[in-house]
Amino acid sequence: MERVAGIASPADAGPAWDNEGLPLAALEKATETSFAPPYDFLVVDEAQDVASEANLDFLDAMLVGGLSAGRMLLLGDFSNQNIFRSGLDDGRETIERRVPGIAPIDLDTNCRNRRAVGEWAEQASGRTGLCRAFRRGETHERAVEVRTYRTRDEQARLLDDAVRQLRSEGFGPKDVVVLAPYRDSAARRAIDERLSVSTLGTGIRDRSYVRWGTIHEFKGMEAPAVILTDISGTSERLPNLIYAGATRAQDRLIVLTTIDGLPANRAVEP
Repeated sequence: MERVAGIASPADAGPAWDNEGLPLAALEKATETSFAPPYDFLVVDEAQDVASEANLDFLDAMLVGGLSAGRMLLLGDFSNQNIFRSGLDDGRETIERRVPGIAPIDLDTNCRNRRAVGEWAEQASGRTGLCRAFRRGETHERAVEVRTYRTRDEQARLLDDAVRQLRSEGFGPKDVVVLAPYRDSAARRAIDERLSVSTLGTGIRDRSYVRWGTIHEFKGMEAPAVILTDISGTSERLPNLIYAGATRAQDRLIVLTTIDGLPANRAVEP
């Protein structure tokens, strides 16, 4: 969209820019009479995140034949990872209306997570039974650990312990990611307050050290080991965030929480 519009997104851009400002700026250029659709086939991952009228208008202009007659593959988890559309519909109806004759296909085999990680994510978010099969075998004796805290200082110590433990298990700095539901997280506070949390980098893109950021920033990506922090409160969006965050972990998951009702530590089945 930036390339078509010939502009750069502001450094402080938010949802309004991503969902309306940028798509409309790009669409203005893409609907000029001299513009020809550059793509013969469209592949969209995380389709639930772009299921707005403005985004779909732009994609329609970019595809030969448009959304009504073009060739495309749309991949999304509309029910379980719709974390950007709080208070809105899940986007499925919008896509079905804009792409006449689209044929939905359910995918129920998990190809990313070890079974213990995937099943914990389902159970903790109230989604038991989503995946009928897991393609990856088990390797770690204890794939998921849940550790509770009551104060910020206690969580900071647990975060440091978790990073050190994962490093001792053989995970390198680039293998570990610390994720939280919001920006004011244990990792950010550790950086801002110069606490002694082992090898934290500067953010989610710093692969020289342990990366950290929000669940939203790491959406669609994965890492061998994930530490979920700041899992607390009673927000109705929390189950979605727990599921999206936990399923970023391929092999190993450590959860730091104030919630007593989360499933207990999950060991790998022999």
